[in-house]
Amino acid sequence: MGCVDRGDLFGDLQMSQISEDELDVAGLGLGVAGLEGSGSDCSDVSGEGAFGSELFEEEESESEGCSSGDGLQIGMVSDGPGPAFPEALHLARRRNSFDCGYDEDGSLSEFLGTCRASAPGRGRILRRQLRQQLREQASGVLNLEIDSGDRSVFSFHGLAQGFPNLRQLLYKTTDCLRVIYDLRGFGSCRNLRSLKLQLSFQTMCEEEPARCGVTALKPLAETLEVLEIGRLRFNVAEDLEVLQSFRQLKVLKYEGVNEGSSESSNDAPGSILDLRQLSALQELEFTETSFTAPRETGQGTAASEEDSSDDECWMCPRPSLQVLMLPEHLKSVTFKHQYGSRITPALRRLLRQHGCSCQEFVPEDMVGRGTLNFVGGFKPQTGAQIEAKEEAEKEKRRLRKEELRAKQDQARAMAFAQVPGLLPSSDTGFEKGEEVYIFEEGSFRQGTVERKPKKSTSSVWVQPKYPGRRGFGFQGLQPFNPMSILHPSCVFRELPVLDSLQLCGGGETQVWRHKPSMGPPPAKRRRCEASEPTETSRMAICETCGKQLRSVQGLKQHRRDKHGEVLGI
Repeated sequence: MGCVDRGDLFGDLQMSQISEDELDVAGLGLGVAGLEGSGSDCSDVSGEGAFGSELFEEEESESEGCSSGDGLQIGMVSDGPGPAFPEALHLARRRNSFDCGYDEDGSLSEFLGTCRASAPGRGRILRRQLRQQLREQASGVLNLEIDSGDRSVFSFHGLAQGFPNLRQLLYKTTDCLRVIYDLRGFGSCRNLRSLKLQLSFQTMCEEEPARCGVTALKPLAETLEVLEIGRLRFNVAEDLEVLQSFRQLKVLKYEGVNEGSSESSNDAPGSILDLRQLSALQELEFTETSFTAPRETGQGTAASEEDSSDDECWMCPRPSLQVLMLPEHLKSVTFKHQYGSRITPALRRLLRQHGCSCQEFVPEDMVGRGTLNFVGGFKPQTGAQIEAKEEAEKEKRRLRKEELRAKQDQARAMAFAQVPGLLPSSDTGFEKGEEVYIFEEGSFRQGTVERKPKKSTSSVWVQPKYPGRRGFGFQGLQPFNPMSILHPSCVFRELPVLDSLQLCGGGETQVWRHKPSMGPPPAKRRRCEASEPTETSRMAICETCGKQLRSVQGLKQHRRDKHGEVLGI
């Protein structure tokens, strides 16, 4: 691995193939080389970088406006003689950056090597000036704004060492790709009071929330007063539970999903977000999250009003909604619904009972398509309007479900009719992992029950034993067998005893198909008797010259041509 040339802070240094343990930028400590557990050794230190300072002076001659960020409080710090160093600092990615595409490392140090700096009231800051003042007065930076443009900064390690006294921090990007961040660097800034993170539109953190989710910010639970984070498109409800320990929060705004577990049910409650201990909370806003109210008895997940169907085979089972419990002093809460997020009518009733105003917004229009289908704007709607629309959609789904059920019942009846003597299965009470026989596509094959049905009429999830197939999986090429969701009448504990069933496969992929018995051979087709000759098939003889012709038509033609007779006049 290469070492960092520490002679320059913003771009003079050559950085190639830098590991996180070797990142240390020019006296700011923006690496973890000196942290506990680091075994890196970087001894290559030079006074000047690969690019001369004349290049930066030419770039800095361009006049560009400064940005104070969103909600950053601006001030000035004076420390003895010389120019005062700004209390608020804005760092942005240069538009004329030489690199293209994503950074190989994506770390904060790599971003600082190519960024431009400005401060409110001072405009652009010369890179040489900034380098010197940060080394001497880095602790004076209280408000920091980082704008990484259309390329995300993946890792924020070393931020606390570079800016030890940060109070307010804003990070934003216009990135729209799937990104996995490492947010643990923010957790090291123990003096932070306000943290605003505008992450990529497709941030992924459901697999490691302790590294790239809200859980990574848990060290700030005792000091943070303002937390705005989004958009966590792929996240789990359990990640939000860490917010229960942020008791100093006054403003909380979360944008992203809180996907519940599909295994949760009324007997096994899902996740609970209990914010009752946040006594200082004044403003609460959720975007794209789904919540429900707790039960009247206990604190389990409330049963959804529309989830009373016995059938789960039409689509994947709906995940359980996260329970939301709010502090009693909170007077209002805002929900912005998008991409199918919702709150239940039970939660609306509970909020009204506690005197909490529930403000809800729905998308006004959508921009783009596919995974980049953005919300163009929000418009307010009342709970009654949203519930009426949900009831209309529910009725449409019910009609589609009934139509689909009728078609499947008809197809299933025809399949049973094709196998004489085969009756629907009456077996019930299947357990997970049980070996069964499934009747599918006119044949029987073995399979394993993947989920225990909730009721005797519920569909059965079975993993069939198909013949070896090759498909793309998470680990590359590997056998891939799709799941079968079957009606209970098509699942048998024992293979039906029928004379027409014949084994068509061997080994672990045994398949039994219906073979119709061979009946008597069909009767031979009788030969058609010769019919009487017609007018066109009888032989004809010319009376004048005695010539034999094959047909009457030929005879007429012969008499016209040879004898000059005019017939039929």
